[in-house]
Amino acid sequence: MQSDYLMLRNKKNRKRRTNCVKDNVLQVPEVLTRIGNHNKPIMTKKTFCLIFLTLLSLPVFGAIRIKVNAPGNVATGEDFRIEYYVSTRDIDNFTGPKFPSSINVLYGPSCSEMSSYQIINGKSSGTSSVTFTYTCTIDKAGTVSIPPAAFKINGKTYKTNTVTIHASGSTHHTPNSANTQQQNQTVTPSSNGRITAKDLFITVSANKTSVCEQEPIVLTYKIYTRVNLTQLSGKMPDLKGFLIQEVPLPKNKTFSIENYKGENYQTTKWCQYVMFPQQTGKLQIPSIKFDGIVAVANPNIDPFDAFFNGNSNFAEVKKSIIAPSLSINVSKLPTPKPSDFSGAVGNFKIASSILTPKPRTNENLSVRLAITGTGNMKLITAPKLNLGSDFEVFPAKLTDKTSLTANGMSGTIYYDYTVVPHQKGNYTLPAINLEYYDTASGYYKTASSQPISFRVEQGANQPSDDEVLLRKDINDIHRGSYSTPSQFFTLTNGGFYAVFAGLIALFAVAFLVLKRSENFRSNTTLRMQVRAKRTATKHLRKAEKLMNTGNAAEFYDELANALTAYISHRLTIPMSEFKTDEIESTLLKNGVSQTLCAEFTDLMKQCEFARFAPGNPQENMENLYSRSAKVIVDIENSLR
Repeated sequence: MQSDYLMLRNKKNRKRRTNCVKDNVLQVPEVLTRIGNHNKPIMTKKTFCLIFLTLLSLPVFGAIRIKVNAPGNVATGEDFRIEYYVSTRDIDNFTGPKFPSSINVLYGPSCSEMSSYQIINGKSSGTSSVTFTYTCTIDKAGTVSIPPAAFKINGKTYKTNTVTIHASGSTHHTPNSANTQQQNQTVTPSSNGRITAKDLFITVSANKTSVCEQEPIVLTYKIYTRVNLTQLSGKMPDLKGFLIQEVPLPKNKTFSIENYKGENYQTTKWCQYVMFPQQTGKLQIPSIKFDGIVAVANPNIDPFDAFFNGNSNFAEVKKSIIAPSLSINVSKLPTPKPSDFSGAVGNFKIASSILTPKPRTNENLSVRLAITGTGNMKLITAPKLNLGSDFEVFPAKLTDKTSLTANGMSGTIYYDYTVVPHQKGNYTLPAINLEYYDTASGYYKTASSQPISFRVEQGANQPSDDEVLLRKDINDIHRGSYSTPSQFFTLTNGGFYAVFAGLIALFAVAFLVLKRSENFRSNTTLRMQVRAKRTATKHLRKAEKLMNTGNAAEFYDELANALTAYISHRLTIPMSEFKTDEIESTLLKNGVSQTLCAEFTDLMKQCEFARFAPGNPQENMENLYSRSAKVIVDIENSLR
């Protein structure tokens, strides 16, 4: 009987122990065992409480392991990784460390998870972990301490240890086999998967480092890489002392293998510029920072995630590289310079032609000059036409047919002049000379066009502008029969005298108008003054339209035409003899202040170079337009 009782009791206790764990809380049932006829409990209340508290203090899960992996020694500028590991996937939150300012975080944190399961002798077990990875670099040599990171797991916070890294001033590089590089022509990155200064860099070179002013310089930035470079961006800053234009290169870069200092690299020309020095001395081209993105293999990426990401196990890492600076020595052009030197530097030819087949008096005649060559084409001053007093020459219209090449601006620039002949006869367009400095020989040379003979025929008799204006002021006298109305009023004595006085007044007004018109025709200075105002207003209105449409090239040409045409007509200076350097002295002789003369000269130069000026083009055009209109009004008030 006793053995049957014990068996029944053990069976009940086993059933109770099966249900002892509920909602992660371990419960201990009340156990009272009686043996025989004894009613004394085996376990007292005090013993029960001690056992219950001991069971509650036992951890439900296994021990959580947290560690941080980081290199103890790195090189400045070298990429390295810091990994934070935790042996569970039940993470509520991860708070990364607060990195010091000397550490650049290129990428991260990237998260990777790992799980493993095994069954041994019918018993299954499993482990899981999560790793957070940072990719960093250190700028300065020295010892750097990284504060702890924090994991929050099931409401409890766990912190890692502080990491100390020593950064040295040299990059560690494992050299590859020289024979393999020379024979197989392959590109091999540095070891350990890190992007070092030898894996990705940029060089800068100039075709010349000693030039004379205005001589073009070709600046080339070239990329050398042994990693998978996917993006790169950098911009040439605004440089003082240079006019800069970028050479158009293909947007889709094509890399080729090049052996550089005994190692093979994938290389390509990234950007190229043509620069025209405007100052003399030692000019500095500063270093430029390029920001790139490199695709690096990341073994921590889950293969399952990589499958749905196009089978890619690569991570994008930011990498900054610095292009070195460069010095250019610029010397002055040799002296003495030719008297007609126009600032042209390079190698040029000039040709002239008459586009109008049958020139006639008082009709427009088109003369074209074409300058062809290579050099600072856009900085050449327009040549002057000397056709004599029988021709009125207007400022040239420029047509640019040049392109930017590695040797500078190359092509042809056309100057189209509008000429109005006033007398018929046989004439000759003389040879036009272009003085330039030949960089190849180091001497000044002269390019000349061939003289052209032509004949001007008598044109149709057309009224002048003054006659048209006079006809608008006074109507023609009515001619023919005049019928008297049937009811014609009778003049009284008072009415007769009133009509007579009115006729006298009318004749007096007509006499004054005719006298004024005659004086206007005979007064050449007054006629040129009126024409100067009219011509300047016409060019300014056209320049305003070009400014509103954003046509900068034609705007500056039209604004220069307004200034030159006004001064030419106002001071009766033929356009063929117009020289900007001599205008200032002529204005001073006519009573114009030194300030206005300097402002006019500066505006002429600004119209020539403003198209190359940095900044907002619209603001530059509006500023020059308002200044030009004001200086014309101020000069007119000074000349009265």
